[in-house]
Amino acid sequence: MRLDSVLAADVSAGIFGLLGVGVGGVVSWLLQRERAKATRQRENERLKREADTAWQLLSFEVGNALETVYDVRRKGQWPIGASRAWAATWQSSRGALLRHPRDQRSLNVVAAACASLDELQSAVNSPRSDTERSLTSSDQLFLNRMQQILAPAVEELGFVGTADSVPLATQRQLEDWEAEDRRKRQPSDDP
Repeated sequence: MRLDSVLAADVSAGIFGLLGVGVGGVVSWLLQRERAKATRQRENERLKREADTAWQLLSFEVGNALETVYDVRRKGQWPIGASRAWAATWQSSRGALLRHPRDQRSLNVVAAACASLDELQSAVNSPRSDTERSLTSSDQLFLNRMQQILAPAVEELGFVGTADSVPLATQRQLEDWEAEDRRKRQPSDDP
């Protein structure tokens, strides 16, 4: 056997071995890349499902808050006792909503309404005696404002409620309530 044929065989084996390592590395890199892509896609799908669930839950909570406003305004008094937790849904789901907003306008409208939920929740959940349940002028102004804030969010969320809506206060009603509220805040002349 000649030396040059042995060298040629060794060089050929080396080249094919090197090519095998290179091809194997490229194939391995491509497989890892596809695996990472599939993992990211599954994670994005999971986060999207989480956001869809959060939007749906928020729809129920904000819708229920608005229906409660309608109910309180219609009856002219606060509930005897309540334990609403509307604000907790917003607090627990806002991360998912921010990661996957339906669109920026929807997010802004819903976020503005949800920023007021704890104020409404506190007002509804406050225990009152029978003599303190009737709505005051301040309560009427507050509930009218809550209705103005919540109604666009409910519409954005697509909530279909069961309660009949209550019309917003007229300008005259607002003026009367504001005047009454100012009278109550003025110090009395009685000793």
